[in-house]
Amino acid sequence: MRCTRTLMLLLGVTFVTSCSDGLDPARDLSGLWLGTGPNGMTYQDNVDNPNCVYEGDVRITLIQDGTALTGSFNLTVRESTKLLQTSLPCVPVGASSNQALFGSVNGTTVEFGLTDLITSFSGTFTSDILTGTISSSSSTGIRGTLRAVRD
Repeated sequence: MRCTRTLMLLLGVTFVTSCSDGLDPARDLSGLWLGTGPNGMTYQDNVDNPNCVYEGDVRITLIQDGTALTGSFNLTVRESTKLLQTSLPCVPVGASSNQALFGSVNGTTVEFGLTDLITSFSGTFTSDILTGTISSSSSTGIRGTLRAVRD
């Protein structure tokens, strides 16, 4: 539900208030957002029993239409550190994944999921910085932090 009210006062000043189910976005997030490891993205796999820790570079393209977000999410592994002496390998440095994303923005918060349907991001943004956490609901899972700046 959206509503807009305009009040005219005798002094000729106009006040506009609006209301909706959520907060209007603080600004349009459309554009390219970049994060370079280690601050770009730091995460671990096998969350309950971490096998590897990673640093990655992220490239996020966002397209905003009202409060809806679409776009793409690209992650390239910059550094890979094995934590456990197991036969499970770490993802090699240089490995890259690119997925479409879909989500929403509400005030200064942003949430999106990737097309793998198990990875999600939840965070906040300022004019030029996007920060938050990324996690996966898969059986092994990933968990980490992400920071990207507007290009």
